[in-house]
Amino acid sequence: MRAAGSPRTFATPKLEVGQTYYYELRAELVRDGKTFTEKKSIKFQAGQTTRTTFDELAKIEAPAGRPVAAR
Repeated sequence: MRAAGSPRTFATPKLEVGQTYYYELRAELVRDGKTFTEKKSIKFQAGQTTRTTFDELAKIEAPAGRPVAAR
């Protein structure tokens, strides 16, 4: 998904109750022509709302006067 801003949401396809599912997430941030990447493995079950943050990307500072945006 390509999106900017926060929060970002993703709705899964229909899931079977009682099953455990995993999503591999990757976020990229481009800063001054350099791409920074952080990956996460998210475990969840049908009916759950799951939240995560990309803490390492959040630590990267934006140049003065420019907003931080992920791609």
